[in-house]
Amino acid sequence: MPKSHAFIDALVFGFTLIVLCPVVKAQSLADVIEQAEKSVIRIEVQGVDGLSLGSGFVIDDKGTVITNCHVLAGARKAMAYFNDGRAAEITETLIIEAQRDIIVAKINRTDAPPLPISDKLPRKGERVIALGAPKGLEFTATQGIVSAIRSAEAMESDVGRSEVLGNWIQVDTAISPGSSGGPLINSQGEVVAMSTLASQGSAQSLNFGISAIDIAAAIEFSDGAIGARLASKAINIRMSEDEGRGQPGPPGSPGAAPGGIVRKQQISESTLAAYVQAGIDQFDQLKRGIKSASRGLQDDMSEMRKGSPFIPSALYDPNRSILRVTVPGRREPKWYFRSQSLKDATIARQRQRIREYNRLSSEIAAPDDPYSVQKLLLNYGPPLNLRDSKSIGWADDLIVAHAFNAHDVLVIRDDEPYLMWRESTTGLSAGEILSGPVYVAGTATAEIA
Repeated sequence: MPKSHAFIDALVFGFTLIVLCPVVKAQSLADVIEQAEKSVIRIEVQGVDGLSLGSGFVIDDKGTVITNCHVLAGARKAMAYFNDGRAAEITETLIIEAQRDIIVAKINRTDAPPLPISDKLPRKGERVIALGAPKGLEFTATQGIVSAIRSAEAMESDVGRSEVLGNWIQVDTAISPGSSGGPLINSQGEVVAMSTLASQGSAQSLNFGISAIDIAAAIEFSDGAIGARLASKAINIRMSEDEGRGQPGPPGSPGAAPGGIVRKQQISESTLAAYVQAGIDQFDQLKRGIKSASRGLQDDMSEMRKGSPFIPSALYDPNRSILRVTVPGRREPKWYFRSQSLKDATIARQRQRIREYNRLSSEIAAPDDPYSVQKLLLNYGPPLNLRDSKSIGWADDLIVAHAFNAHDVLVIRDDEPYLMWRESTTGLSAGEILSGPVYVAGTATAEIA
């Protein structure tokens, strides 16, 4: 064959390939949502506080699902419902990551299509769709954009969430109670985050989801994990009230939360006003006190490092994992820890508190600046006086002895035990040092939310 013919044949063949190559039509948003919803579940939980609702989604062909910890917190039994009416029981938990609010669980069905998980963080301004069951309205889709990507440090400093870890996706997508645990997907139908924190009150567009990067890490960590019966694990998950246990069930359902050992106190406006006024009056003194407190924490941390990772039998108390003992003839107290890992964790928390105080000292300005007063009183304030009933004061030396339930915890102060009410006891461990504004309720203390 002449070379010219060969060239023409190759050119025609090449054009033929181009012409016959199938054209992939871009999916419409409606198509993406329709496909993704097949993997979304509405979760009904029968738990210690009655019936609650949430959302979740399927991530493989083995019946593995993802949802928020707070959706399954306190669950005795949980059912998953698909958009075609099929039901499945959530039978096991594989991984519980409370500080990222992720739970990897199993359902007793394996025929639902999985949702793909994005392998990167979304970009600010990227369109996202929230799928879930807001306020029990199953299989609802709402659209918005990514407003910001926030680290755990930013969630603490900017949003006031000191208990979280991971990467958080801030969105303006409407998220309501019941949406928790549902996927936030991009225009390709990939999960970029999971709806987790919904704004309350006037901040309607300030919502957050834990990122797909963190979800993927939890999934990888769950690979090969031995499942535990749902009720045996979820019954012990403790989450804060504003995260809730999903959306409360319908009117008439058994959902009234039982009273704890210490009930949350109704703090009067006059008591709060007195605390604020004390903060204004003592502003300069308190600002100096922050620097002094930081130095005191550094001194304590130095002594902690010298402390023993073993508690001698003569000092053993089953309710206390950390002891701070005054030794005769020794200026500084002696620290004892139940284990080396507890010692390391306590020192790490102390280091974090020192950083927080140093940052606070540089951020607050003057008593006529409302932001500075608020920041001061939420992080350091007029000292706690346990003898002054119905008052508020700052405490930074409450040592956790034992958490009784989702809200009530026994703490030690100056070697005396006290009961404290907290918004959540999630993640609290014996020996942890608590700080914050505390309301004295006579026979017990209640932390201000």
